[in-house]
Amino acid sequence: MSTFTENYDLIKPDNEDYYDIQDFNENMDAIDAQLAQAEQKVAAIQASIATAEESLAAINKKLGTPDSSTSELLRTL
Repeated sequence: MSTFTENYDLIKPDNEDYYDIQDFNENMDAIDAQLAQAEQKVAAIQASIATAEESLAAINKKLGTPDSSTSELLRTL
């Protein structure tokens, strides 16, 4: 009798089970869907990072580079 994987309920046929191509196809569809979701999440995170980097670069450009006296003052705080 088949069992199922813990995380994604993929079908795990038992040694005595007859091979069923439908089980294989269902497993592949489930894996494909999970990979697609993971890729979309990674792309969204990468876009957020790029936006944050652009914002940080714009802030740094507005602030400029502190001169040596400002740097020394900041170190004493």
